[in-house]
Amino acid sequence: MTGDDPLAEPSGSIETGSAWRIDRRRFLQVAGATGLAAFAGSVALPRDSRATSVAEAVGGATVGIGATVEQLAQALEYDPDAIFRFVADKIRYEPYAGVLRGATGTLWAGSGNSADQALLLAALLDEALVPHRFVSGPITDATAGTLLAASQIDVAAVHAEAQASLLGGILDTSILPSPNPSPDASAQAFLSQAEATREAFMATATAQLQDGIDTITLALGSAGITVAGAAPALPQRERDQHVWLQLGSGPEWIDLDATMPGSQGGQTVAQAGVPMVALPDDARHRIEFDVIAETVVSGKLQQDVIFQHTEFADSLVGVPVAYFNAKPEGLKGLGVSLAGTLTGSVQYLPVLIVGDSSTGGKTPITFSTQGGANSAFGTPGDFEGETTAQWLQVSVFSPDKPAAVAKRTIFDRVGEDVRASGSFSPASLTEVTLTDLDAGATREYVPCVTLHVFAVLGGPVSGGVVVQPPATDDPIADVARFGAFYHFIRAGLAAEVGAPHGVRAFSDAPTIVSYTFVPGAPAAAGDFNIAAALDIWHRSFGLASVPGTPQNATPGVVAGVLSHVAERLTMGEGLPVDPAAPPSPPLSVGRIFDEAKRQGIAAKALQGAGAEAGLAYPAAALIRLGDELRAGYTAVLPERPVDVDGGAHVGWWLVDPATGRTLDELEDGRGGIVEYFELNAALLTEALKIVLRRLFACVAKYAIYAALLIEFSNQNLLPTSVAVAMNAVGIAGSSVSTYSAFACA
Repeated sequence: MTGDDPLAEPSGSIETGSAWRIDRRRFLQVAGATGLAAFAGSVALPRDSRATSVAEAVGGATVGIGATVEQLAQALEYDPDAIFRFVADKIRYEPYAGVLRGATGTLWAGSGNSADQALLLAALLDEALVPHRFVSGPITDATAGTLLAASQIDVAAVHAEAQASLLGGILDTSILPSPNPSPDASAQAFLSQAEATREAFMATATAQLQDGIDTITLALGSAGITVAGAAPALPQRERDQHVWLQLGSGPEWIDLDATMPGSQGGQTVAQAGVPMVALPDDARHRIEFDVIAETVVSGKLQQDVIFQHTEFADSLVGVPVAYFNAKPEGLKGLGVSLAGTLTGSVQYLPVLIVGDSSTGGKTPITFSTQGGANSAFGTPGDFEGETTAQWLQVSVFSPDKPAAVAKRTIFDRVGEDVRASGSFSPASLTEVTLTDLDAGATREYVPCVTLHVFAVLGGPVSGGVVVQPPATDDPIADVARFGAFYHFIRAGLAAEVGAPHGVRAFSDAPTIVSYTFVPGAPAAAGDFNIAAALDIWHRSFGLASVPGTPQNATPGVVAGVLSHVAERLTMGEGLPVDPAAPPSPPLSVGRIFDEAKRQGIAAKALQGAGAEAGLAYPAAALIRLGDELRAGYTAVLPERPVDVDGGAHVGWWLVDPATGRTLDELEDGRGGIVEYFELNAALLTEALKIVLRRLFACVAKYAIYAALLIEFSNQNLLPTSVAVAMNAVGIAGSSVSTYSAFACA
């Protein structure tokens, strides 16, 4: 490769079948013609800027904001005994199957199953240059019962654990000049209102949780539908393949099994096991990204996977992931050849950025621009070879669960009702409308510049992650941190308002959250709307009882509704607003039911294939709802569409009658929240950056209040925690009026 020539053959580019991979910055050099591609591709996506939940004196050193596994090993003075004691005594066992959190995620959560505990122990021993190997073997039923009992914790322990894992990155008193800092007058006034704000925030959460539980419970009861509550159990894989380490000491291998507090070296709770250099890939939770395109072929619609990429969930902890479509101009310089190049057309390639790597497909999506005529296919007007729809699909493969699939529409020029009826005709298509986004960019089909920024986690996230100041050149990493903030809020709510219901839910599979920026149709004066949606693609919970606290509702329902409450509060509901300009709450399933109640629209429960027949719902919503009912879910929904902010909307709760697992879903399949921002088309790239920073400013304010979600055993920590959080986000000296403006839209 010579100099900085962007067309020179790059080192490190990989082509495998229909995909290509290259360094993200290299990709930008040759393929950054699209405004959004330049925006998404130019930012730095660091893999190693990971904070942890450890914020305590360890080995005479304080590990706080920004700590890593490497720094923890240093704080433990690379002592194998101290390392083992930390994992055995500080990392609580949690009963789920497979490698989910990895070393970093287990450290963040302060808990993990046998495999993830072993991975954290191995990572620390790697830093200490101590030889070791993994071992896997079965445990007895009696031992399984002992491990399960050890994972059950009461309300006080739930609060203490949440404080340690969530606020560890905030309560690092080593960064303070004294234990009790003296804030200036404006900060002092703010602090005086902190407890009232926390109480209002928690009152909103408590009311929303109870309303959701009551709505579901009453609708199920009225329909005579019974929902089972699965009893806590140790997954079969954890029984059959318990994991621990053996430390190499000369010719001997010494067992290190960290699953029980107080465990001693040389002991294991398992029966004889099989040594391994590394844990097998089939033990790891896997995430697959698929891009599906629909094309006109011989006058009919044909769907094909045009790009596929797979990652292990534990490798994505703390790693931003972004998906978008990019123009293929310049890709020849990367050695990437398109599957087909059509004259008189506009083409895009799917691109996925994972950390510092860009990967994408070589089969383009294509739109004709000459009256439907393509020189490569067909005759004028038949739209042969034209792309009619594109979907992004994310699948989760867990060692002990059926595959879970979430599918989102990027654009659809046909419609689900037409597709389902089989009545499609190429003559119904018209050319796509191209828009000039800015003076320096080529014209774009606006729906193709949808941007998804993902955060993937398998457990709670450290407060140190969400209070980091925004990076001036890294908006995608900042947005991924907003996704992590959802986990932060949810775990805090679980301790504060979930545990009193006798339910403790923990992640037993990857939680996949995205902030999705969806451009709408162009409006007058060159403006168009962008929907900034918090979207939950996948979540799954193991459920544990809380000793000493009776359960007053089905645990799966409590956990599902609580997760949705966290979504709503993540977007600002329950926080103080400027009375002069109160924002309207964003669209969500919870808000739809709130409005239905105000409008006297009853909720009903449906079960079984075809039960949706007769509902006055839009055709596409009925198709989606029918699919969910055929999949075995029970749906709780308003009996007719609900007026929300002048538009008719529907959404529903989905309840698995066998387990009680509960999900919220909007009519387009999303689980999450939608807000709208009005942007000028001519300034799209710069405007998106502004939106991201506005969102971060709100999240930073929310983080202050999130720090108040936990009742501290030592109330003197309350003002300290707030002051540290304020200092961390750089607003401690701001005026009081700043804190009263919470409208993000």
